[in-house]
Amino acid sequence: MRHSHLPIVFVLCLTAVPVCAQETKNPAAATSTDNAALVDDEAVFDTIKLGDSRDTVEKKLKASKLLEMTINELYLARVGLNGSFRTKQKIGGLQCLLSFTWDGQDRLKELSLDTEAQPVANYDTSLKATWTMLINLMSTLHGKPLQGVDYPNSTTLQNGMTLNTHVWELKPSGTALLGTSKLATGYMVSVRFTQEKIQPVRFGE
Repeated sequence: MRHSHLPIVFVLCLTAVPVCAQETKNPAAATSTDNAALVDDEAVFDTIKLGDSRDTVEKKLKASKLLEMTINELYLARVGLNGSFRTKQKIGGLQCLLSFTWDGQDRLKELSLDTEAQPVANYDTSLKATWTMLINLMSTLHGKPLQGVDYPNSTTLQNGMTLNTHVWELKPSGTALLGTSKLATGYMVSVRFTQEKIQPVRFGE
């Protein structure tokens, strides 16, 4: 069963689990500028919901105590939101950058959390630790995944490829996907929240 406070637990649990357990005992640790948003089951990250307008998302990003800007705020309008905010705390030793996809009405269609690109030497160490922790956190939030397979070998990834190892159904609608990917700059672990309903596809099918 999902509890109304779990989206906040997700973002507070960006460090090791024992630290998270201590933080959630302190009500002040879950304080936001909008207390009503804390109990919104539809929030996928902090208080951000799929379907939020661009202006609403920007306001929530700036108000969040769980994120920090990667650029000077003066350049935000020119650069845009993608990659301009990242988690303050680390997940498995790595921070995650946020990126956004908008629909035709300028409302949030997808939200992604991506680690900064890592060299192949980190694929089976820090990246795998982040992958493992994110699976645990997502399972706490959304229950047993519809799909869950082993960590992919780095040699199976080609440039521009993503292998989604885990898939969750979002309530009231939508899908969350977790996996690894490879770009020219390196390897990443990603979580993608989308309004689309995506059916699991097993490797080899």
